[in-house]
Amino acid sequence: MKVLISSKKAMKIAKKDFCWTQEGELLHLGMVCDNCDNCGCDRSFNGSKSMKATTVAEVLDMDENEAKKQYINGMEDAGWTKIIKKETLLMYFKDLCFSIKQMEIGKLVRVKSTQDSFSIFYNRLRGKQNGKNIFKSNYRKF
Repeated sequence: MKVLISSKKAMKIAKKDFCWTQEGELLHLGMVCDNCDNCGCDRSFNGSKSMKATTVAEVLDMDENEAKKQYINGMEDAGWTKIIKKETLLMYFKDLCFSIKQMEIGKLVRVKSTQDSFSIFYNRLRGKQNGKNIFKSNYRKF
């Protein structure tokens, strides 16, 4: 199963990038707050263990059962399973994994969420051109 992990390869590609997650940590989509223009939650993934955020993720292949276990354990530790059923959380996680299944292993990706619709936009890094980062949009909605 293809998943997203936090990677040092993704550190500081662009000026507004940040990475507060642990290296190799399984990532998922977090909530978008009212102050997203300032905090960056609308353009970041959350770590399953640390529950901290990063703006760029790496596509990795992982055993499906191990990925689900890591994700649910993180959600339990953070208290999410007290208010959202495990089955519902797994559905969101599977949707994220499904949306990246066509991407190459090792590909660096970004996310863009909206507060109202929670539409997710993945952007794949293409490379640098004249010192600027160029991103090729690959739109996928849940």
